[in-house]
Amino acid sequence: MNTLLQIYPGDGCLSSSANVLVQVTAVILTAWLLARLGNRWNAAWRHTVLFVALLFVLASPILSWVMQNSGIAFVTLRTSPPTAPVQISAVPLPEPRADAMPTKQGDVAVPVNLETNNLEHVLPSRRQPANSFPDVLRACGGLVVIIWLAGMAFRLARWSHGLYLIAALRQAVRPFDCEPMAEMMLQVRQALGTTTLPLIATSAGLDRPIMVGLIRPLVILPEDVARTLPRPQLADILIHECAHAVCRHHVVALLQRVAGTFFWFHPLVHLMNRELSRAREEVCDNYVLRRSDAPRYARTLLELSQLLVDTSPKRTALGLFHYRWTLEDRVADLLDRRRRVVVRVNRWTATALSAVFLFLGLLIAGTRIVQAEPALPEAEPAVKQESAVRTSSSSPAIMSALSPGERPPWNTNNPYAGNVFAVKFSPDGKTLASSWGDGTIKLWDVASYKNTAVLVTPRRDGSPADEQILIKSLAYSPDGKTIASGGCEGTKAGMIRLWNVASGENTAAFNGSTEKPRRLGLPGIYQLVFTNDGKTLITGNEDNLIRFFDAASGKITAKLEADSDDTIYALALSPDGKTLASGGAKGTINLWNVANGTNTAMFKAVGKGNSVYSLAFGPDGKTLGAGCWMEGGGMLWDIASGTNTVKFKPDRADSAAINNPNDMTYSVAFSPDGRIFAQGCDNGIIALWDVKGRKKLAILTGHSALVRCLAFSPDGNTLASGGDDSSVKLWSVEAKGERAEGN
Repeated sequence: MNTLLQIYPGDGCLSSSANVLVQVTAVILTAWLLARLGNRWNAAWRHTVLFVALLFVLASPILSWVMQNSGIAFVTLRTSPPTAPVQISAVPLPEPRADAMPTKQGDVAVPVNLETNNLEHVLPSRRQPANSFPDVLRACGGLVVIIWLAGMAFRLARWSHGLYLIAALRQAVRPFDCEPMAEMMLQVRQALGTTTLPLIATSAGLDRPIMVGLIRPLVILPEDVARTLPRPQLADILIHECAHAVCRHHVVALLQRVAGTFFWFHPLVHLMNRELSRAREEVCDNYVLRRSDAPRYARTLLELSQLLVDTSPKRTALGLFHYRWTLEDRVADLLDRRRRVVVRVNRWTATALSAVFLFLGLLIAGTRIVQAEPALPEAEPAVKQESAVRTSSSSPAIMSALSPGERPPWNTNNPYAGNVFAVKFSPDGKTLASSWGDGTIKLWDVASYKNTAVLVTPRRDGSPADEQILIKSLAYSPDGKTIASGGCEGTKAGMIRLWNVASGENTAAFNGSTEKPRRLGLPGIYQLVFTNDGKTLITGNEDNLIRFFDAASGKITAKLEADSDDTIYALALSPDGKTLASGGAKGTINLWNVANGTNTAMFKAVGKGNSVYSLAFGPDGKTLGAGCWMEGGGMLWDIASGTNTVKFKPDRADSAAINNPNDMTYSVAFSPDGRIFAQGCDNGIIALWDVKGRKKLAILTGHSALVRCLAFSPDGNTLASGGDDSSVKLWSVEAKGERAEGN
């Protein structure tokens, strides 16, 4: 089952496939009705209707993709809400205990106990989202993909075999001598209304006349037919076969085979192809009937049918006989007095038909099915508190909002003191660390939502009371015993500190200041990461240098230089630890080989104000996510090809409640399984996207300002976020195996 789940293309792809199948079914049924009810004795009408339908069948996947990704919805269908209402209730939190906090001297401040009225707590939603499917259905989807690919492979093999037979046949043909039959060839050209005929040849190994070739059409006649058939009857045969080339039926036949291969499982596609092939032969017969009488042409077909055997490659060529059209039916149609001998319809009719099918396709492709939201019962407080329980019907449940706690009095003049710059889960997922603009690192117990410790940056002797201290970046060591922090401490704009998680002590500090004058904006170390062995720290600073520090001694072991006059805002290390990604103010993303320091690739985020503020590798190491300071700004890059595969852009309506339309992206993160891509925006919203399906799963609207940082817990069930509204929030993105609630 796991293999089938890996093959499963994603919920968005499944929804789009269903939309395409509905389009194909509706278009073919409409074409069949128009062909049958419009004028069934007019072969040219039926051929035009079915050919336009064929074009829209082939275009349906593209039409569906464009409409789904453009966000345009002509029709919105709302299903009935779930029968079981969503249960939301306030839950009393455990009372904080004094002995639950470490008390250290000097560097560890008295921890802040979070009061119940500082918390928002609701039960996770158990409702299945409208665009998410259970694993059983996903596994069935994976099995369907395997069957579909196998069917396509079989059809392609048959097609290839037929093309091989045709190629071998063309090699053995002999030119047809047209000079003795100049008068007859003139009659053929006049009947077709053209001055140029396709090449004509004969073959001894052929049992029927056919027309082959796409670029250079070739009419091939059996040698016995070309030699023994009377000239009037031979002219009829040549008119029919050359009409295929004049009308470019070989192109139509190619499109039919493409549709039949791609939609091999759809019976209506085969019905459409069969009816179109029959109409095509009738149109060519009409060219003959315009200069010949029906009984003579019927006798010619009867004589030729006696030569037929089952050895010719009839399915890969346009021939006088169709393998699903009996001679009796064809003769009856030729002698039917109601038959209209018309070879084409006018352009206005074809344009009107195209408009009808375009309207039908757009209507279906632009249809959205949305599950109606159930009425949410009001929560009854379980404790006597005045605070209300809040949730958003369009987002996963907020598990907890954590207040910043007390700020040291000597930092009260810092305008960034309330900003949360980084959030990181410990490797075991039990502790969340958050860094603040007041120079503190706060540790939280994820299970109880308690603040267990506040690590305070030591004040240097003689430092002014209003000295600006920012901790802008955090990293856990692989063993979870050490936290590294980077930021700005007054004039020291690149301070790095190591903290012992168990004791809360600041065990080391070393200077990672820039070697160039300070730039505009917030100074200091914007990002730092541990290598997989925990022995090296890699930092990105306000200059264009990436520095490698020995974690034990604090010495710089290597420097990598990015673009000149750039600022390194973002760093990310691949899961295997071999590749480092960096991004900066110029919108350039560089990939570096960690072992030898070489620049292996460079991507460019194109757009206005395209600074790259955050990077994250997918768990497979093949995809790189980027948060860029442009509209939308969430991007995924394919590492191997260096191409920007998708851009995630929230709708403006998602931030209507925030009253801030600015959806520029500052922070990004991948879930551990790689299914979800989280995007934190300037307007305070967090967008969750299905990576495979390229669809929006949810919009989280708990923040009221810029979301600076995001982090998934190791089990993928919780998303932590922090921003400029002085809060850290935990979001339940997966409850008991169910996916996040989406809108």
